[in-house]
Amino acid sequence: MKTILLALPLVLLIATSTVNAREYTKTISGPKGTASKVVDIQRKESGYTRSATVTGPQGKTASRDTDVTIDKDNRSLTKDITLTNPEGNTKSYTVTKKINP
Repeated sequence: MKTILLALPLVLLIATSTVNAREYTKTISGPKGTASKVVDIQRKESGYTRSATVTGPQGKTASRDTDVTIDKDNRSLTKDITLTNPEGNTKSYTVTKKINP
């Protein structure tokens, strides 16, 4: 496991990585307060999953969950995406793209 700490004037980035998983947290401070974003990426046999959660200065959160499947036989990539806004409403959609050889 590798941990990286990078501090810039207004941004703090902490990253943790293993062979099949990676997580990082990004914190941004500004005139309205501090916001943070936590991203978790997990590799799976046929693609990966990515979960991102943003917490705003007032403590409200929004998230985006993505499940990516790569079909090498059909040369396509499919993303199933679910968005959740701070009020808890969700929206889901699927995107499929062809992969060039």
